[in-house]
Amino acid sequence: MVDRLASVTADERAAWSRVATENLLAIPELAACGEWMAFASMPGEIDTTPLIGALLKVGRRVALPRIAAASKTLGAYWIRELGDLSVNRWGIPEPEPNPEAWVEPTRLAAIVVPGLAFDARGARLGRAGGYYDRFLRAAGRGPLRVGFFYAIQEVPVVPQEEWDEALDFVATDSGVIRCGRGIADLTG
Repeated sequence: MVDRLASVTADERAAWSRVATENLLAIPELAACGEWMAFASMPGEIDTTPLIGALLKVGRRVALPRIAAASKTLGAYWIRELGDLSVNRWGIPEPEPNPEAWVEPTRLAAIVVPGLAFDARGARLGRAGGYYDRFLRAAGRGPLRVGFFYAIQEVPVVPQEEWDEALDFVATDSGVIRCGRGIADLTG
């Protein structure tokens, strides 16, 4: 998958990211979500700049994660604009650890999650470390969990372990996949 992602051209990245953003923002269950956590893209990931910009433009509160390497956890911090970020040692843009901007994970209405691969069941393969799985577990089942990927990242089955946290929706450049609570929302 790393090789597949490395082959994505700059034009493809821009076009696919824009369409995936439109697809994500069109999910009806997310329309009322006021407090979001997204992620700032690292090299090789789908570009979240259009998504974060669109959310901020319509007055949504947006938090981004910051890695606490010593505790192997993510903390979420409110941002006002993408210029509020600095790049960490892994090349990932993240907010400053301002205690006044820290967000309790259970307070979020929607959490947008990255990864290397996903399947139609809502399983995702991260980049190792379990940071997002631990964050999602801490957030509980209140926030909607949305994977944000290129369609080329879909695989038939992502192996799951007991600690892996599933997604409710996956938004890609080819559409939206409802999984987990996303399916339950359709059936009532």
